Amino acid sequence: MSVKKQIFKTIGDHLMDKLKNLPDGLPDLKWFDKQMGQFDAEDASSAIPLPAVLMEYGPIVWQTTASNNQKGSGNLKFSIYYENYANSFTGSSDQDMAFQYLEFTEALHVALQGLGINSIMSALTRVGDVEDIEQDVIVATSVQYSITIFDNSTDFKKNYIDVADPALVITHKDESSRPSPENGLPAFLT
Repeated sequence: MSVKKQIFKTIGDHLMDKLKNLPDGLPDLKWFDKQMGQFDAEDASSAIPLPAVLMEYGPIVWQTTASNNQKGSGNLKFSIYYENYANSFTGSSDQDMAFQYLEFTEALHVALQGLGINSIMSALTRVGDVEDIEQDVIVATSVQYSITIFDNSTDFKKNYIDVADPALVITHKDESSRPSPENGLPAFLT
């Protein structure tokens, strides 16, 4: 399995587990997916249950290490889409409800900060976030984490092919085991 696929699946399972039964009446995470512009087309986004988190790999810079392994450094971006019909202005009776998306974003951060995957991904560290300024009833926030990926798919040791037959047995013959010249063999073979 590709290392990026393994990371995506592991993080998805982790978030779907950690972002359920949240305190303060926050809704469970309903959708985790790869970022593919799902919310760019309004009619397509209405089919996705909210809140949703979409993950995308930022540019990864790779370098080769020992045994032809590779180490990549870059960012993961998580876009959070949260439905919000409440009013956020000071004095609003539903201001707390209007800011639930901030609490949900914080719950996502708590689930991701420090998350690592044995031997393939270093612990995630938040490096930035941005809130969408063109908000309607769906609030979009993105959070970025630095990542180091370890890919051993081209490891010399892992891909080493031994061409020698380990079952090969060599035995040395003595003079008495050679065929005799009476059997018609040439003299130089005796």
